[in-house]
Amino acid sequence: QCPLRQGLEEGETATTVSDGVLGGRSFEIHHAGMRYEGRAAILEIFEDITEQEQVETARLSSEAQLQFVVGQVPAVLWTTDQELRFTSSGGAGLKGLGLSRRTGVLSPASPCRTTSSGGATSTKSSWSRCGIAGAA
Repeated sequence: QCPLRQGLEEGETATTVSDGVLGGRSFEIHHAGMRYEGRAAILEIFEDITEQEQVETARLSSEAQLQFVVGQVPAVLWTTDQELRFTSSGGAGLKGLGLSRRTGVLSPASPCRTTSSGGATSTKSSWSRCGIAGAA
């Protein structure tokens, strides 16, 4: 409901979205209850979010397309954080390993760092299966 019709207490805020106005635009309307010259009033700030909504719709569509393509790749694709913990996995190759995006991923089993004579550091890891609930 519109805060102008139902009213707002002083200090109370509300936000509404109005779509398809002024030539098909979308607006986020911020309302704040206040006092002005000793009387109750509502301040309204209009923010045109049409472009933002279009960009978000395009982003979601692109993300869905990417997820579809990744799911079809006959390989295992993954990302890790700096500690080599898996943050995501995908690809049709997971099925061949008996894994899915929801039941598990590969994870490093105790990486170890070694130093060669020149002082360079390398990391060696062995990999094992682990079940991670909710892995995406």
